[in-house]
Amino acid sequence: MSVSKKRLYFSWFFLSLALVLNGQYIWPGDVNNNGIVNGIDVLYLGVAYGSTGPTRPGASTNWTQQDLGDLWSLDFPGDLNYAYADCDGNGEVNEEDLDEVIKDNLFETHGTLIPDEYSIGSPGESPQLQLVPQNNNVQTGEMVIFDLILGDDENPVDDFYGIAITLKYNNDFIFFGEWEFEDEINAWFDPSGDNSEYLDEADESSARIEVAITRTNQQTISGQGKLGELSIVIEDIVFGLQDSLNLEVEAIRLIDKDLNTLDVVGDSTFVIVSSPSQVHTHLNETAISVFPNPGNGKFTIQSTQPITGFELIDLSGRQASFGSSIQPGGLSATISIDKTKIPSGIYFLKSYTDQGIVIKKLVLE
Repeated sequence: MSVSKKRLYFSWFFLSLALVLNGQYIWPGDVNNNGIVNGIDVLYLGVAYGSTGPTRPGASTNWTQQDLGDLWSLDFPGDLNYAYADCDGNGEVNEEDLDEVIKDNLFETHGTLIPDEYSIGSPGESPQLQLVPQNNNVQTGEMVIFDLILGDDENPVDDFYGIAITLKYNNDFIFFGEWEFEDEINAWFDPSGDNSEYLDEADESSARIEVAITRTNQQTISGQGKLGELSIVIEDIVFGLQDSLNLEVEAIRLIDKDLNTLDVVGDSTFVIVSSPSQVHTHLNETAISVFPNPGNGKFTIQSTQPITGFELIDLSGRQASFGSSIQPGGLSATISIDKTKIPSGIYFLKSYTDQGIVIKKLVLE
């Protein structure tokens, strides 16, 4: 049995278990009945979109347990009935179920929580969801925009039907307004603009953003390119005059029209945010070379500009401990990281030079 089929089998098993544990009741918005409303429910809604069935007696969109009512004629994989997708109980699965129920009840929980299934991919072999900042260096008061790009020429997406993404950011800033996602107009995943729906919502308490896109016509499409733009205005920095806004994919699920989970790889990125009085020139990253990278704790740095110092930052925006030795002239240096003090993972190395700052992604194995 393939890995993808095994993952789908266990997903169906857990959803079937949810039916037993949570009973023949509906909590409006929890389409897959696993105990939480999130982006995965948008994917299920997209698969059932346009279906009709019996109305739900006494239906309400409030976050309360309600009788499921009569079953519909179709089921999701794992024998979960399409009636769960009729969030408002009016007998039809449509955009109102998303806009008026799932969005209103997002992040609500009930009963026994059954873990959602997410995608696993192989870098270089599977399509990647890239997080690409439009500007790597911004000032407070300016808008930060990230392009969300799925796949590329070498690894396009086959049989795309929907994607649910949980993004994590470091909450070291005072934000003006809210995170906003704007889907691409006439995008590759919906050229006509008539066959897709999307959700975006930030949970400030956990510093997470939920983004989900689904097609709605029960037909897949293949391709690659931009999904949309994620943006926020940073009003101020909590501590200091400069900091990094780090954004990473915490969880992701890519599906076809039959809810099969497709392989995909996540990403992480950052932008430097400065107060107007503390703006540094951001040099091209080619000005600094780091090797080996990935590495086990000893890194050699080569620079085209004299280096004056370093900072090492983790994905949460916190400074990490390290040692450094800069050679005379400042064009080479060594970085030493004690793996007994900080864990393996992705870090950002900020190299300060007389001409500006260079930031490189550093991977500690």
